[in-house]
Amino acid sequence: EFKAFNTDIVWGAESTCFPNPRACKGCELRYTPGSPEEAACQQFPFLNGGCAIGRAKALAEAFDWMREERARGRIGRDDQENKMWYYNQHFPKRIVLDHEQRIFNNFFGSRRFDFHTRNCSVVSNASGKDVCFAHGNGGTKAEILWPL
Repeated sequence: EFKAFNTDIVWGAESTCFPNPRACKGCELRYTPGSPEEAACQQFPFLNGGCAIGRAKALAEAFDWMREERARGRIGRDDQENKMWYYNQHFPKRIVLDHEQRIFNNFFGSRRFDFHTRNCSVVSNASGKDVCFAHGNGGTKAEILWPL
């Protein structure tokens, strides 16, 4: 599935912008209005740094950039905010967000009834597909995962 994105890094996406709204750009600023990419962006528009897959060199370059920019005081102290700055401000052509949650499902900002179980699998009602990687960020382990 990673190869289908045709990029160097795929980060998970979620419905909330955390922790710094200044680091978030809306779908309309990143995609052509009315495009399939803008439509896919709507439900899960924002980066969640808890899930990433990518080429080793690209990930190393991203984390080196974040470390250096943080040392210079140019970006914040939160890892997710720094990933958002990297994505939004510097290299959006090399990075995509998994807006359709094809690889990563981030549960923060979701509701319990956004998912169900089928046999021994957790299924996303948004995609109708089995969850590949579940990121139970925040209190969602207790709110969503445990009840499933």
